[in-house]
Amino acid sequence: MFIAMNKVISIFLALTSLLCFWLSGIQSGRVVGLRADYRLNSALPIDNAPPLIAFTTVALGGFSTLIADVLWFRVTALQEEGRYVVVRSGHFMRGTWLIM
Repeated sequence: MFIAMNKVISIFLALTSLLCFWLSGIQSGRVVGLRADYRLNSALPIDNAPPLIAFTTVALGGFSTLIADVLWFRVTALQEEGRYVVVRSGHFMRGTWLIM
């Protein structure tokens, strides 16, 4: 009984996932059109960039938020361990963290 219930739940979740993917595909064209209408495509292509900058932008562009999340989690963990120093500098007393 328990195995049969797991199978039913798995099938339901798989079908729900497929439905969500299909619906997001339908909405994708509308979202692209709205972005163009409201001029939300602010990222201009880089023309004369050095090869390293161009490669990094293309290869890691989509993963920038994931990288920021990983760094944020690391800083939070180090902060909880007490392994950080706040340095005050600049005209506006901007604080930066030096990770030890």
